[in-house]
Amino acid sequence: MCAFSGHDSTIAPLLVSYKVYDKRWPPFAANVIFELYENKKAPQEEEKHFVRMLYNQRVQRLPECKEFATEDGTLCPLNAFLKFSESKIPKNFAEECGQ
Repeated sequence: MCAFSGHDSTIAPLLVSYKVYDKRWPPFAANVIFELYENKKAPQEEEKHFVRMLYNQRVQRLPECKEFATEDGTLCPLNAFLKFSESKIPKNFAEECGQ
């Protein structure tokens, strides 16, 4: 388990980066949760781990995971999630985020 604290000014950009921002500023005590699931019954050659994102206890359907998601569109295979999440992390913070 990891717990991080932030502000509305850090939650909103996170929602934007995952393309689930509803254009309303996050309320007081807003939260984002990434849940990790394991399918112990999956055959060895299939993906066994999945990620689900919640914003203020509401499940989010991640657009970038649409083609990989489970039937209800909420569980994203871990490998796909990590791949598109990596693209959101600056490779050179000073260059990409500097003034």
